[in-house]
Amino acid sequence: MVLFVIALRFDDGVPGASLSSSGLPPTDAGAGYPRRAVDSSGQELWIGTAPQAIGSQALTIDHILFAITDRERIVSVSPYAMDPGYSFVHETASQIGLTQSSDLEAVLRSAPDLMLLAHGAKADLEDVLHRASIPTFRVRTTFADFDQVSEAIAAVGSVTGDEAAAELEIRRLRDRVERAKRRRPPGAKAPRVLPYSTYGSTLGRGSLFDHILTELGAINVAAEQGIGEYADISGEQVAAWDPDWIVTAAAHGATGQARDRLLADPGIAVTKAGRSGQILVVESRVFTAMSQHSIGLMEAIAEGLYGDGP
Repeated sequence: MVLFVIALRFDDGVPGASLSSSGLPPTDAGAGYPRRAVDSSGQELWIGTAPQAIGSQALTIDHILFAITDRERIVSVSPYAMDPGYSFVHETASQIGLTQSSDLEAVLRSAPDLMLLAHGAKADLEDVLHRASIPTFRVRTTFADFDQVSEAIAAVGSVTGDEAAAELEIRRLRDRVERAKRRRPPGAKAPRVLPYSTYGSTLGRGSLFDHILTELGAINVAAEQGIGEYADISGEQVAAWDPDWIVTAAAHGATGQARDRLLADPGIAVTKAGRSGQILVVESRVFTAMSQHSIGLMEAIAEGLYGDGP
């Protein structure tokens, strides 16, 4: 496990590091090369010099790349990078006009010297890339806690040569986690919170949502009831569990509709959350984020449960 010390936020970069025109610490193509990297599947990759044409196959990786490397080095992104419903980089990615990884022929024409794949990417995609002499590196793209998010950022930084920018991004993430935790008043009673989609699904033990609630001193009702990482549940179950709060997701601008749809279910309306109006609606891209942007979900829940804190 890569360990990073929780430090103060450095808005102007890592102390002692100069910044490139993009505002990121510069990549030194000759520093520490050649180097060996081992990806999330255990495959070994030898890298001769810092890659200058990097492709991404997953939104998690898109988010990390746009945070730590010069955009001029990114040649392809996932299709979700262009979707404002999911992406935090859609405006920039669309303006640049990057190749989408779903168009394999276009990816091959862009000639990346490194292609970053999701841990669960299909083996036949990797085979095609290897036959085209394009190196690949698999990155974890689902997380159970923020340590795993940090490890993914560090892994991408190591393989692209952007270690300083990756460490800066991790420091910022750690700082925001600590500030969110401090919103909880000392000695506050643990609220019972249920993640629940308008389609009847929840997130239990082993999910990043569960980790966020635990860090905030709250109880995940789904985990309390023995639910694993993900499950479908009914309004009747929600009524029986009687959460203090329900957290759900909605598209931008559809907060009221999502709340009304939940309260139209009698099983939800009779809960403490329903009767007191303690239904927190979070923007879908924040709720579903699997990257450093997941901190936005923690901040939204902390503010909803505890307000401005002590």
